[in-house]
Amino acid sequence: MALTGSDVKARFADQGSDGLASSPEICSCFLGSEVDQGARVIRAKGITADG
Repeated sequence: MALTGSDVKARFADQGSDGLASSPEICSCFLGSEVDQGARVIRAKGITADG
């Protein structure tokens, strides 16, 4: 898999991150929870698209 190559891992590490191999289902669940968390913050702060 391309994301497990040592050069890719090094680039992630240089940016202060690391890769995690998982399934599409786990990735979808994680991204969904991140979107939900962001939405709660946006609603709580009353942030709108028009500023």
